[in-house]
Amino acid sequence: MGADVVFAKNQIAPPQTLAYKLARKLFLSAYRLFVGLDLEREAPSYRILNRKVITWILRHPRSAIMYRQLPATAGFVRVNLAYKKSLTHLPKKRLGKSFERGMQMLVWSTRAPMRCVTGLSLFGAYSNLLYSAYVVCIALFKEEVAPGWVSMSLQQSGMFFLVSLVLLVLGEYLLSIVGLLGEGPGYRIVQEFTSNKMSRYDQLNITSQNHANGTPETANSEQTTENI
Repeated sequence: MGADVVFAKNQIAPPQTLAYKLARKLFLSAYRLFVGLDLEREAPSYRILNRKVITWILRHPRSAIMYRQLPATAGFVRVNLAYKKSLTHLPKKRLGKSFERGMQMLVWSTRAPMRCVTGLSLFGAYSNLLYSAYVVCIALFKEEVAPGWVSMSLQQSGMFFLVSLVLLVLGEYLLSIVGLLGEGPGYRIVQEFTSNKMSRYDQLNITSQNHANGTPETANSEQTTENI
């Protein structure tokens, strides 16, 4: 069985602006941290796909966005090649055209960035709750307190606590919506086996009548199934 995907990496980088180089390094590092995939080394942009991989990508609701990383993470048989080709005749890659595409890839590939947001919201709510308890302790055990400081501090901490809870709930709902919209197929057929023998005839329940002694005889059949 041959390879399903052939990746080819050009060892000579195309012309890029300084802002594009810095943003690209930052994006690759964040993608490697959140998704666990090195796009530059494991999934370069130049590739050859067979029909099975293309069908699998098209079954995904966000196929245009997930095209970059799906062939490398779906378990297909792949081959990585390296070549050298100067691309000085191409215009320099600029940051503005690639920023939106990179953000879409990072958001739709993993839930880790949104989990960081919900984690910060939970941390903010917990911190404001602790601060409210600190203000109450100061008001109870300290004699000299500035007038209005206790009420103002409790009001601010209560408001930020509620805002953090609202952001936490909204973040969880967004995660659920993104999971439903971007959920791809749960399985793929790696290989299919067929047989020339029609096993359906072996499964027929045939009963014959023995006219000599009047006892029925049932033909026993053996059925073997295999889950693939």
